[in-house]
Amino acid sequence: LAHLVRESQSRIWTMALIHQTLYQSGDMAAIDMADYIHTLVGNLLSSQARVAMPPSCRYDMEPLRLPIDQAIPLALIVNELLTNALKHAFPDGRPGEIRISLRRLPLPEAGQCELAVADDGVGLPADFDPGGQKHLGLLLIAMLAKQIRGTLACEQDNGGWNVRVLQEW
Repeated sequence: LAHLVRESQSRIWTMALIHQTLYQSGDMAAIDMADYIHTLVGNLLSSQARVAMPPSCRYDMEPLRLPIDQAIPLALIVNELLTNALKHAFPDGRPGEIRISLRRLPLPEAGQCELAVADDGVGLPADFDPGGQKHLGLLLIAMLAKQIRGTLACEQDNGGWNVRVLQEW
């Protein structure tokens, strides 16, 4: 029960951070997602790390200003994916890396952007079916991607997994 409360607190904190960032920037209409994600990840790593050697984080993000109605769902997706990686990808203090990228796609997909969150953790079980899961976090990710008219794709990648959200912005 305590972990469910912590996860709910993390989701609420993610939304509060968006609003705080908007207020501090002076632009109440849009938020720079690259800056926001850096802050979000730093806070999640420090609050959720329960091991002596938390995973490192590598970023490949372009500046991207999003209106708040798109920024909040995208921030919650990052929160869920990072929380899942911290909980499951690096058991017993296993070292590792989480990679986050945010970029505009070149032609012919111009006008679309991609968020990718990947890790080099232990990977998913062989019988894992992202569409068949009944876990709250995975259901939230799918619903949030749909809310922003995004396409969600999960891929096994070098033992870890890579989740991409593709959307027109």
